[in-house]
Parts: sequence; structure tokens; C-alpha cells
Amino acid sequence: QQQQQTDPNHRQYLLNAFRVGMLAMNTLALERARQNHAHMERRSEQNHPTPRYGEDVKWLLKIALKLGNAELQEFVTTATAVIVNPYLLHSLAFNIYNVSQNNPNGSSSNQMLRLPFVQSLMQKCLHAYTRCVHNKMAHMTTNNDIEELTSLMKHARSAFLFMGNTSDYQGLMNFVKTSKKCKKDVYPRLWQAIQN
Repeated sequence: QQQQQTDPNHRQYLLNAFRVGMLAMNTLALERARQNHAHMERRSEQNHPTPRYGEDVKWLLKIALKLGNAELQEFVTTATAVIVNPYLLHSLAFNIYNVSQNNPNGSSSNQMLRLPFVQSLMQKCLHAYTRCVHNKMAHMTTNNDIEELTSLMKHARSAFLFMGNTSDYQGLMNFVKTSKKCKKDVYPRLWQAIQN
């Protein structure tokens, strides 16, 4: 493994993989722009816990982390601009935190989370969860929707707490509670499920 880290060919392979991956990620924005007519399908993909491109984006993050801070910044800036899925944004922020926490040579995890480009990613994640909850509330009709809302709110809670933003999470919970779609029996069930 030490030989891999010092081998210039290995770094060049990583750089080539990174460039191709970044081009692919940029095509996500173009694809999204072309699919404006398929609004419902797009919203479903935006809100799905495991988007079809999620593993590829996570792999590209690993490459960026191996290459260094300049590539990490490029990746995070692009991901923030292109990705709208809250689950994937949350996963990226959490992975960056975990890697920086275990990196003895780099910045501390708290310093990493304070970098402006990482802060932008985290804010986009919270906005995406908020948008997702609003969409779910607007289209909630069945018990299955309530289960999906519960799962969504658990993930949102995790993200808001991880990012130290409890007041906005409380605001989101109040929105759900006062929504016309949230019947009297729904909110207590939701609250109990989130707490477990």
C-alpha cells in the first residue's frame, strides 16, 4: 500500500478516474434540466433514499479524499450544485466528517466541517430535507405515506442534529404538526416513531 501512495502512475490513475467521474456528475445537472417534463418521476428520484447514482457519487468522494484538498473542494462544490437528494447529501457530509476524524495528518473533523465548501454542502442537505418533507406533506394520502414520512423525518432529524441545527428541525416538526394533511392521530404516531 505504501508503494501505491508513492507511485506517480497510481496518482495519475486516480486523477483520470476523478476527471471522468466529475464529468459524469456534471451530466446529472444536464440530465435533470432535460427531464423537466417528467416532473413526478424526477421528484421521486430526488426524494428516494437510494438514488440510482448514489454509489457512484460516494465512490467519487473516496477518490477525491485520496487525491487531496483541491480535488475534495472541487468535488464538494460540484456535488452541492448538482445533487438534490437529501439522503445522498447527508451521506456525503457524514463521510467527509468520518474521514477527516480518522485522518492523523489532515485537519481535525471540526475544522473540516467549518470549511465554507463543506458548510454549503451541509446547508444544501438541510434545505433538501426540508423540501422533501414539504413535498411529502403536500402529497400524503395513505398509511404508506405516513411510514415514508416517518422514515424521512428520522433521517432529517439525524442530519439536523449532526449539523447542530436543532431549531430548524423543531420548525420542521412544527410545520408537520400544523399541516392540514397531518390528522390528529398522525402526529403522535410520527413523534413516537421518530423518538425510537
